[in-house]
This record gives sequence, C-alpha cells and structure tokens, in this order.
Amino acid sequence: MKTILESIRLTAVLAAAALMTGCATSGRYIAFKEFSSPRSPEENSPLKGHTVCVKPFVDAFNIADMLSDKNTIEPANYTYIKLNKEETKLWNDEVNQRKRTSTKADWPQVGYVRNAYGMTMSKVYALNDPGVWLTDTLKADLQKLGARVVDPSQEADAEISVGGTIKYLKIDIYMSYWADLLVDVQLKPRTKAVTTRSLHTKAGQVAWSSSSFEYYQSFRQCQQKFSRVVIADMEQLVKE
Repeated sequence: MKTILESIRLTAVLAAAALMTGCATSGRYIAFKEFSSPRSPEENSPLKGHTVCVKPFVDAFNIADMLSDKNTIEPANYTYIKLNKEETKLWNDEVNQRKRTSTKADWPQVGYVRNAYGMTMSKVYALNDPGVWLTDTLKADLQKLGARVVDPSQEADAEISVGGTIKYLKIDIYMSYWADLLVDVQLKPRTKAVTTRSLHTKAGQVAWSSSSFEYYQSFRQCQQKFSRVVIADMEQLVKE
C-alpha cells in the first residue's frame, strides 16, 4: 500500500512540474476554410450588379511580431454567424484530410496555448494559407450580395478592385480565446487613385473546451467583421 501511495504522489509531482515548466504538448491544428457565405442575398447591397475584382490577399505575418495597432474596428449591426452542424462536420473532415496530405513544414504557426501560469503549453498551426481563406471568403460574400466577382486577369472590366496584405494574425489561448487580424487593404475604383486602409479586427470567447474548432471560431469572427467593413467601404464608393 505504501508503494502505491508513493507512486501516486510521484505521478502528481511530475504532472505539476510539467505544468510549472510549460512543457509543450502536441500541437493544435486549424483549417482556414469556409463552406458558404453568412451574408444574405436578401440584403439590399449597393454592390448588386456591379463588377468587383478581388485580388489575392498576401500573407506577411510572423508569430513573433508584436501588434502595434491596438485600435479595433467593429462593424455596424454585426452579428456573428455560426457554422451549422453539417458545416462543422465538413470543417473537422477538412482538418483531418489536410493533416494526412500535408507536412508540418507547410503549416505556419498562428497562435499559442498557455497554462494558468502564462507558460506556453502548445502551439496552434494553420493547415492552409490564411491569405487564400481571406480572399475566398470575401469573394463568397460579394457574390452572395449580388456582385459580379472577377479575378485579376479581368481587372480592366471591374468598377472596383480590392486586395491586400495580412500584417498580423494570431490567437492567444489563455483562460479564454483572443484572436487578432490586421490587414492592409487596398481599394481601387476604376476612375480614382488606390487607397490603403489598415483594418484591425479582434474577437474573443470563453474557453469551453480544447477542440480545434473552438480555436478557429475567434478567427472566423475576425474574418466576418473584416469582410463587413471592407464591403461597407466598397458600397460607399459605388454610391459616390
């Protein structure tokens, strides 16, 4: 009996030591992937019938970067749209598929998981390109609102062109989830000069579980806010 009790005490001590030293566990993995647009075709968008060129959004972020822009943007009348059960299953399948068919060398780090002492316990990796995700989701939203979306090869036909660079992208999981997205967005009306605007969106939620999908939800909120702000800017341009 004494030996059993000593073994239990030793196991507890080792577990506590691991927590205190921030011993890293296996990584967490998310897929930047959406399966439909949360926008409604019933929305009366001024972009309906207009031609928009969506250029690729470029990744230029590093996990070691510090966020200098603390001012966040909250779009008017914003409501977060969750994935339904079918899309959640598709998302989990996407994660599993990408983990099987790609390698860690291709996965950029996009966040940390920290323990109660603030020590890094694990890292969060993206299984695909966040820039492609931002490009595809903006295209889907514009099409849902009735805009005609073209690629850069048809930019000459577009009334507005949009693109940009992801300057900061990170999630910090410490008791709760906090994600930040900072993008330099370039808008070019056909008859006007190009303008650049830095858009910083932020989202957070209580940490209920350690599922990869929960990590992704905060990024989804950042993306939905970002898309609404960019589209609102384009809608203003076509009104002018």
